[in-house]
Amino acid sequence: MLDSASVTLLKTDFGFTEAELLVYNYLLEKDKATAEIICKETKVPKGRIYDVLNNLIENGFIEVAYARPKKYFILDPVKSFSTALNIKERKLISIEREAMIVAKKLISQKKSRGVDAIELITDAQEFFSKVSKEVLSSSTMRILSRSKSTLILRGPFAESEAVNMSYRMMITNMLDKICSGNINAKYIISKEYLNSLLNSKEKAVKQEATRNLKELLCYKNLDLRVTPAKTIEDFIKCIIFDDSCFIALETPKLFSNLYLRHPFIVDQFAKTYDQLFETTETFSF
Repeated sequence: MLDSASVTLLKTDFGFTEAELLVYNYLLEKDKATAEIICKETKVPKGRIYDVLNNLIENGFIEVAYARPKKYFILDPVKSFSTALNIKERKLISIEREAMIVAKKLISQKKSRGVDAIELITDAQEFFSKVSKEVLSSSTMRILSRSKSTLILRGPFAESEAVNMSYRMMITNMLDKICSGNINAKYIISKEYLNSLLNSKEKAVKQEATRNLKELLCYKNLDLRVTPAKTIEDFIKCIIFDDSCFIALETPKLFSNLYLRHPFIVDQFAKTYDQLFETTETFSF
């Protein structure tokens, strides 16, 4: 049986859905079971059960015996977590490599055209400074943040005081602009991550998240929405302004942001964001 700490870990670090938690928890207590039995016992809908099982297999949490019918099981919980971590690390390494390849291609294209429209930022202090400037000069702001949330938790970003000063300045500029009503903001955040903060056993985290969230919900010019999180997507973030956008890939080993100022590219990102925004849910306590 999963305890609350394990549930929080699986949700926040591995992007488990409620259905995946039900199935994984059930298999922890059973020897082997068919999809039909798992579906019946966990109440996961028939239309979703195979997607849930295949996702757990793909990420290394459960195994399958190819009998007739197939039977699903967890041979060793410790081994399954180790396998899942290895798979996750390989995916992150692959994403890091792909992101750097894309970034280099874009920069190469920029240089070949002589257009100063794309810049790769790998320094956190420089990133926060540039975002702060864009906040001050923009009338719109769109944020997609599926893991660590800028405006919900506003604590120190790094050990470096210089970086933290730039970070605090960025947050202050965002909040001042929102509070004054001089910017229209849209904000998408992971529903599961948000709930994990509001239900955190760490009193300070819970209090800060609750206080800041209530403050944000008071602003009429800030539309906050929630959406389910996925494991890899947790590391993709973006901030879109009037004439620029920042596309970020952040992992424990990588801080990399594309700073884009090409009108067509920014417009396409804004349109894509707005389409995603329409599929999200409003949040209320």
